[in-house]
Amino acid sequence: MAEVAVSFLLDQLEPFLLEEATTLICGVEEDVKHIRTELDQIRAILRFADAEEDTDTPLQVWVKQVRNVAYDTDDVLQEFMLRLAHHYGAGIRGCLWRIACSVANLSAHFQITIEIRKIKPKVEGVFKTYSERYKTAYDRYQGQSSNAGSSNETLDRRGGGAELVGIEGPKNKLITWLLDDISDLKVFSVAGASGSGKTTLVNEVFEDEQVKKKFQIRAWIRLLQTFNEQEVLKDMIEKLFDEIKQEVPQRMETMNANQLKNVIKQFLQERSYVVVLDNVWSTDVWNAIKRALPNGNPDNGGNPDNGGNPDSGGNRVLLTTQINEVAHYSSPNSDDVHDMQPLNDEQSMQLFCKGTFQSECCPKHLEQCVKKILRTCDGLPLAIMAASGFLSRKRENIEEFDMVQRNLTAKLEGRNKVEQIRKRLSLSYYDLPYHLKICFLYLSIFPEGCEIEKTRVIRLWIGEQFVQEIENLTLEEVAEIHFNELVNRNLIQVAKKTLEERTRTCRINDVLRQVMLSKSKEQNIVYLASTPDIPENVRRLAIYNSIVNARESKRFFRLRSLLMLGNSSSVCSSFISPLLSGGSKLFKVLDLTGTALETFPEEVCELLHLRYLSMRDTGVTDVPQSIKKLRNLETLDLRHTKVAELPVEIGMLWKLRHLLVYYDKLSVGFKATGEIENLKSLQKLVTIEADQSNGAGITGEVEKLTQLRTLRIITRSKQEDGMTFRLCLENLSNLRSLSVVSIKEDDIVDVRSLSSSHQFLKKLHLRGRLIEVTKWVPSLFSLVRVWFQGSGLMDDSLQCLQDLPNLLELGLINAYDEEKLCFKAEGFQRLKRLQFGTLKALKRVTVENGSMPCLVMLSIKACDKLEEVPSGFEHLPNLESLHINGNAESWIQTLWYQGKKGEHYPKIATIPKVVINGDLV
Repeated sequence: MAEVAVSFLLDQLEPFLLEEATTLICGVEEDVKHIRTELDQIRAILRFADAEEDTDTPLQVWVKQVRNVAYDTDDVLQEFMLRLAHHYGAGIRGCLWRIACSVANLSAHFQITIEIRKIKPKVEGVFKTYSERYKTAYDRYQGQSSNAGSSNETLDRRGGGAELVGIEGPKNKLITWLLDDISDLKVFSVAGASGSGKTTLVNEVFEDEQVKKKFQIRAWIRLLQTFNEQEVLKDMIEKLFDEIKQEVPQRMETMNANQLKNVIKQFLQERSYVVVLDNVWSTDVWNAIKRALPNGNPDNGGNPDNGGNPDSGGNRVLLTTQINEVAHYSSPNSDDVHDMQPLNDEQSMQLFCKGTFQSECCPKHLEQCVKKILRTCDGLPLAIMAASGFLSRKRENIEEFDMVQRNLTAKLEGRNKVEQIRKRLSLSYYDLPYHLKICFLYLSIFPEGCEIEKTRVIRLWIGEQFVQEIENLTLEEVAEIHFNELVNRNLIQVAKKTLEERTRTCRINDVLRQVMLSKSKEQNIVYLASTPDIPENVRRLAIYNSIVNARESKRFFRLRSLLMLGNSSSVCSSFISPLLSGGSKLFKVLDLTGTALETFPEEVCELLHLRYLSMRDTGVTDVPQSIKKLRNLETLDLRHTKVAELPVEIGMLWKLRHLLVYYDKLSVGFKATGEIENLKSLQKLVTIEADQSNGAGITGEVEKLTQLRTLRIITRSKQEDGMTFRLCLENLSNLRSLSVVSIKEDDIVDVRSLSSSHQFLKKLHLRGRLIEVTKWVPSLFSLVRVWFQGSGLMDDSLQCLQDLPNLLELGLINAYDEEKLCFKAEGFQRLKRLQFGTLKALKRVTVENGSMPCLVMLSIKACDKLEEVPSGFEHLPNLESLHINGNAESWIQTLWYQGKKGEHYPKIATIPKVVINGDLV
């Protein structure tokens, strides 16, 4: 498993030799090339080592030696480059011939000469050990592998993943339980081993349309083994209030557990609800949560002593657990416990074939071999999907499948079920190409059970230099390919998707995460600190809380990355400064998100290799001029900070790809003092401010950033003056997302330079008066999300929006000046979400038959001149939720008034979820 370290080093050696060869002292270049050759040969046998390491202790020792040599070599190279950077700043490539002649540079070259000549015999030693002990076995393994074919294919053969198999019966059973007429609170449990499909089954029930219609409130709570009662209760409150699109109570963060439970109880008291508690580990966890749940149903006021309305049914809790004791304690009636059963042979084959061959049928020549593989899976869906994910990348020949089957049988013999699953998942890991191995193991740095943002992962991977360039693709696009490959192999689970069905967040299976943690620790990829006892040779460190204080800080001379995760709000500069100043200067990633920083630590600007820097959600107010030293920086994340202006030196960070600075993304960004035009690699720029004093200059500089994918600008005008903001966009043809927000809605936002050349533009957010909308909107055929505010649109503008072929979401806030709003037949054919609000002239809304056939969510806010209930709701067959806010004395009272249904309520009666002024109807 040292393949990751060796391959990563070889990726660094090639550019090093290209850039530094002419400057190295005589003989050192040849030594470095010799090391590269030896390591390249060693890398070729490390896959064999992966396959045999678990059963061969001497091989484990050898692999560790290889890994340490690779790390030592990388440290020497990085230290050498750091010394050059300290002496000469950033322009290393352009002045290498001068650097070689400088006196200051001689010290660095002599030092690397000494270190390289120390490492050379170590590399030769580990290669000699391989030759003496393992060459014969490796040659035999290589012969087998060559017959089997390559497993490193990167094409997506899995499509959307295997479909669900064998859950219809259990799903219908659980739905019946939830929908029965019992008026009291009922608790149902689903019990089964890890990997048996509990969460998948319950999620299908949770998303069922009958369940959605039955309960006003649905909440899914994911529980961790490290149970924190207050954090779980806060999570519940956030999810409950999000169901009715309301802000959580003020001072929630300062409430104790009892106060939080009272908030939950009061919220649920008058509402029907179903709550899923996923992964309950102990009876204590259930005891803590159940006290927050009111009994009975809303018709009896939540009082279990009242009879209630038997036709309405009561509230429901559905929990999953691996522990039978927890299931039967939470649901004392054994009839209320569903025990997960393994898939039968037919279901197992069906699931495997869908995942491996994208078909329900197995190729005849592989049938017997596949049956043998499935016998080792014992009907566990996770085990079957692990085998499927592994074999879906193999060629469909009997030799390869037979070799996998024999390997599985040998490795799983005598192990219990959990160990068997771990071993299968390990095999899926071994089958990854090295660039995916390190990306995959890196994900173990995130806390158990958390949802991981894909964009954050991508930026971190790039910052760690895990992602290599591919012609005609950006690094971000290459990283997304890696991410999707891990999804396709069933190694990470999609948690949330965008409207376009692209992954927004992901999650790691608990059992798989344990495998990842074990391998990550073994390979010194990342170290998760939960106690102050941290190894000094750690390379990437994640701290989940403030368990390590300044007095306990060690000097971590090999540290490359530090990430503050979880509850890090108590971590301040008194801890961070000693850690940065007393140890490694080779940092690539520094993520201080959510810490109690008030000032930008001076020590950060001495980390000349830094590529990723985040101080998001901190109290930082200023960025020092010395940030110019960070010439390798690619991501600077200062979102939700008090930084209002960036120094002119920011323009010296030529490698910057993501510049994210704002307090509030739509109202308070940052002012740049010039030189932004130098950031030619910039992919994302949010949120930059322009006003009457600098507007022309800023827009002129932004127009030169031709690689931009995301741009957000705030424009400000003086109180007494109007302003026309014109942005020339001809050169920004790579834009995917554009947001121009005028603080004054009456100011004009001129984006007429948008045209069909912006073929990739998917998201458009404009606040301010728009000009000649009908001339440029129709050409933006890729638009998926449009949000207009204060736009002054007329009916013809709406018509051109209705014809956009890919539009999924539309928001119109004070953006339409007509009295009538008509959604024409055949318009908005793909629209899923629609919100319009504060349309001050609007009196009538009509939805024609055939319009918006895919609409799922509709929100109407503060349209108080409406004279009647919008007509045509019956033409929206897929509408799931309707949110209405406004003057209760207006047309709204004909639907709902003071807790009672109005005369026009039947017009919305078929919509599963209706929220009017915060009340679930």
